[in-house]
Amino acid sequence: MSSPVQRHPLRAPDSGDLRDLVPLALRPRAAEVLREVVDAYLRSGEPVGSHVIAEHAAGHMSAATARVVLSELADQGLLSQPHTSAGRVPTERGLRVYVSALMRARPPSPRARGEIDAVLRGAGPLPNDIVRAASEHLAERCELAALARRPRVDALRIEGLRLVAIGGGRVLAVAIFTDAVVRHRVLESDASPAELERVQNLFAETLAGLTVAEARERLHGECEAGLDARTRALGEQALPEADPPDEAVYVCGRTHIVDRAPSPEQLGDMLRVLDDKRRLRDLLDALVAADGVQVLLGDDAAAHGLRVCSVVAAPYFVGASPGGTVGIVGPLRMEYARVIPLVTYTARAISGILRGADAA
Repeated sequence: MSSPVQRHPLRAPDSGDLRDLVPLALRPRAAEVLREVVDAYLRSGEPVGSHVIAEHAAGHMSAATARVVLSELADQGLLSQPHTSAGRVPTERGLRVYVSALMRARPPSPRARGEIDAVLRGAGPLPNDIVRAASEHLAERCELAALARRPRVDALRIEGLRLVAIGGGRVLAVAIFTDAVVRHRVLESDASPAELERVQNLFAETLAGLTVAEARERLHGECEAGLDARTRALGEQALPEADPPDEAVYVCGRTHIVDRAPSPEQLGDMLRVLDDKRRLRDLLDALVAADGVQVLLGDDAAAHGLRVCSVVAAPYFVGASPGGTVGIVGPLRMEYARVIPLVTYTARAISGILRGADAA
């Protein structure tokens, strides 16, 4: 069972007092310095010294003042110093404060949004192809590995069902869903032709237009209301089961991880994570009910077996129902201010196309 997902509200202050958004001991000047350190570190990967802060901080700040503030931030566990003579780097806690409260998001430009929309609309009418195209484009834009959960079975809306006896006490069940999605499975059943027809009629007259999850609930309710047990059981059997992990998750952009991994050891760990489709499916399913984009850093990602990774993910919808999740996986050092808005827009674009609307 997946560990509970810890939520991280992602908002960046426009201006003014930051005291309500960050730890009480972190005042505006310290918040500004922390933001500058994280921004510089995420760009360069190098420890950030007081002279850099003095040059980039808003208003006047001497190097001596910057050193005092850097020391205060380190005392609060928001920065660390790799070497005595080196500058500072953000800790996991510092990154979390940055992402939650200090980050200045950089939304995709109109041109970038247009490219995302064009890629998704050019993928064809099938939801699976749209989601795959989204993950491929997201990996290319972010230059990191991208994950996408194809539309979950429970979110698909039923159009109809065909049951065909194929001999040997077996029945071929072909479930047809809106958007031209088809799933089939072979059932062990000795049902008569009349019973097969009764189940098909049940789908056509009662279950058409419902999601798979809603259909399961309806079948249970109809059983209690007088639906015979054999019809109910065969109807439940005909509904498709959860996707196998290898089919449920798209992983794109593995080669970007080779360039971004901090060390050979972490590269190996990250590639092993990306090969574990079951773990990735469980993670994306845990995030599908999230309220908007979510970020898993450090211990949060480790709770899902992603020890050396950072995850930025957002759910998309099939109609009004959560359909799946799309996201980015990379090292802790990634450009969150650019990646988070791209993931957010891509998820909205998928939702918009799947309901015939725009992402904005």
